[in-house]
Amino acid sequence: MPLNYDSLPAQLLALLQAGRQITMRWDCGSDDHIVTMFLDGVEQGFDFGEDYNLWRFAPQEEYEQYLSCLTNLPLLLSSFLAEHLGLPSVGEFRMQGGGEILLEDQVIMLDFQSDATIWDDGWAPDDWLPEYYLGTDELTELFPERLMEMVAWSGMARQSASHPDPQMSADYSGREVLFHLA
Repeated sequence: MPLNYDSLPAQLLALLQAGRQITMRWDCGSDDHIVTMFLDGVEQGFDFGEDYNLWRFAPQEEYEQYLSCLTNLPLLLSSFLAEHLGLPSVGEFRMQGGGEILLEDQVIMLDFQSDATIWDDGWAPDDWLPEYYLGTDELTELFPERLMEMVAWSGMARQSASHPDPQMSADYSGREVLFHLA
């Protein structure tokens, strides 16, 4: 998304100099990542503006121009952090984390920590892909040889094993410079 982050340092600086507390939380994995901003402990929502419904069906160049003009802090900050930290959104793990945005000298910093968990259901993709995406009728028609396997599996509950991933947790924890002000 072609957001323009130019207004972000000034908006953050004004809040931090006013003594406001800016915290962030994220929930990643299962093919998505959600980054939420809190100001003095209160969740801040996204605001695409009144013209959003007009612009979202506009030609690509015009829509990109609209996005580049947005100044909504929660929207900009969540998108910026997802991009800056490289928060992953792939499937077979879950990561929750968060941190606080601080002003130190002429630097806006993020102190953050994440806890990652990965899981394995013990099945290779070849074992479950058709069954995962298709109904029984479609499966019977397209993969008749798999029907007996499916009958055998119906009595088995998938056993998921999840466990912490200390390396991923460490990779997405620490202190990060967001903006140099001077």
